[in-house]
Amino acid sequence: CVKCPHAGISGADVDGEERYSDLDEINFDETGYNLVQISLPGEYAAAEAKKAIQKGLDVFIFSDNVPLEDEFSLKELGKEKGVLVMGPDCGIGLIDGVALAAGSIVRKGNIGIIGASGSGAQEVACIIEKCGFGVSQIIGTGGHDLFPEIGGITMLEGIKRLERDEETKGITLVSKLADNTVMEKVLCYADTVSKPIVAVFLGSSKDLFNGHKVRGAHSLEEAAEIAVELLCGEKHKYGYSDEQLQETAKQEFAKLSPEQKYFRGLFCGGTFTEETLIYFSQNAKG
Repeated sequence: CVKCPHAGISGADVDGEERYSDLDEINFDETGYNLVQISLPGEYAAAEAKKAIQKGLDVFIFSDNVPLEDEFSLKELGKEKGVLVMGPDCGIGLIDGVALAAGSIVRKGNIGIIGASGSGAQEVACIIEKCGFGVSQIIGTGGHDLFPEIGGITMLEGIKRLERDEETKGITLVSKLADNTVMEKVLCYADTVSKPIVAVFLGSSKDLFNGHKVRGAHSLEEAAEIAVELLCGEKHKYGYSDEQLQETAKQEFAKLSPEQKYFRGLFCGGTFTEETLIYFSQNAKG
């Protein structure tokens, strides 16, 4: 059972809730807590996270504005202690059925997701569900994990965790474009894993996946479709075909006057913005 006490702050008013003002007040042997979600100002988050890691707890750090050197130190300590450090700046997670931060509960299944992009991981999970399948775990890494200063520590440790997880039969990696050296490091390790893996690094060259066992995808939708295919051996298409999208785009562009020159959009998540700009730059004419 995963329980998520808030470190250093009281929780919302929920029936049966237990409240603590400090991690040291909790007897973890009696309570069974094994994960701490931290939502504190960045200047305080690292100290609480370190305390939780030293107690042998997985940590989910929603907080942002944590220095990269502190993030690296926390993740190295987590690796040493055998616990996951999700974040800082981790937007979503779904661990053993418990939705963390802004995460949504999706259908239970056998595809594990590791995401350096919160909105991207959530979208892949939702498409998998709409294809009729489900998700075992969603492990968020935080938006800086694939920076060269961090080196993909949580994504690599997440792969190891899902490799051991009996419910997970396939793994999906989700990120915006990251450091080339770190992406290559992740793919090389993923090649050694026995479970099938698909990866999407939005905006990456197709050459990135040359010579790797990992299946490469170039959109969130494609990543979800390949994840399902690797799981069941059959293709499941979701949404509109590329041909339909191209035709729709052509019709919409035809409505524009020569004086119109700005493209504007409203997005719920930076990854959706980035993916849309990639599509737009590839297909815009004139």
